Amino acid sequence: MAVLAFVGIVVAGRFIPPFVDPSDGARVVAERYAEHGGRIRVGAVLTAISLSLIAPFGAVIAARTRPTEGGRPLLAYVQVACVAVAVVLVVLAATVWALTAFRPGEYPDELVRYSNDLAYFLFIFTWPPFTVWFAAIAIAVLGGDQPDPPLPRWIGYLSWWLAILIAAGSVIAFVKTGPFAYNGLLALYVPVVSFFVWVMAMTYALWKGRSA
Repeated sequence: MAVLAFVGIVVAGRFIPPFVDPSDGARVVAERYAEHGGRIRVGAVLTAISLSLIAPFGAVIAARTRPTEGGRPLLAYVQVACVAVAVVLVVLAATVWALTAFRPGEYPDELVRYSNDLAYFLFIFTWPPFTVWFAAIAIAVLGGDQPDPPLPRWIGYLSWWLAILIAAGSVIAFVKTGPFAYNGLLALYVPVVSFFVWVMAMTYALWKGRSA
């Protein structure tokens, strides 16, 4: 998931770093899409495939934490529901990127800029289901006095930290420049990098627990 996402989002599609700024004029955005339409579509396909793999990853986490809840696995159900919603939203972002580049030079410039904004809003502004997912994992790991927790306690603290950190994505609705814009350090880069650090840490914890 992580490797394919890097290829799709960074190498092929170049959605990160964004190839346009939120403050760019409609003509500039339309020209960028017309110039790089083929690359954007390839990147969008790879992005959609890679981000879809968040679903089985989330299912493995839910299955690992499920036994700690006994006969009422509320947190496991919350995890599955939230990861399902989250995957739909980020895959939809990739779909919008592909659609925006589908007819290069044919769409009105203002529509191209709107569609590009929509893709980044779907990718960043839709942080709440991710936050609820991370919080449910953290509660499952840290909750109660468990003699044999399903995952290391540091995974729970890391999940709480990420749940709070990605909320910076809500600020993109109010600014077009600076660290909280959708191409900014705090709204885009820090949450995305932190998420993939969490993925690597979670993968290590799941694998270590499996072989323990």
